[in-house]
Amino acid sequence: MRLGRSVLFLLSLAMLWASVVVDAEQNVPALAGVWEGKLTPKAEKKAASKELGSTQGKTTLPVVVAINVDGEGKLSGTWASAGPQGGTPVEIAVDGGTIRFTMPATKASWEGTLSADGSTLDGKWSGKTFGGDATAPLVLHRRAQ
Repeated sequence: MRLGRSVLFLLSLAMLWASVVVDAEQNVPALAGVWEGKLTPKAEKKAASKELGSTQGKTTLPVVVAINVDGEGKLSGTWASAGPQGGTPVEIAVDGGTIRFTMPATKASWEGTLSADGSTLDGKWSGKTFGGDATAPLVLHRRAQ
């Protein structure tokens, strides 16, 4: 009787693991496209900045994230905001319902989730600004094709 319960338990665990893998893989194609949002970074609480031109979290930057999926289901992308630098390569990871963009070149990241209807990515940006470490909520909306 114990052997039967053990087999049933292991079979249940295998089915649960397989469903998690399938859910993560189903999110991959849903992410492909161009996403837009507005980022207003807020420096972590420190003494008031004396820097000339400091706006203390009042600067809003347009953000465009382009995500591609290759034939093997691997995600790649670029992150672009105001400035002459062009797009920054993005490393993209999907872990269950959590999506993470990492920009090694700028030491910034974004982590969030895809909405049920696939139209928004709702999350939080973290990175460096002239005022130091900063975070900000950042919602990205899928650009109409």
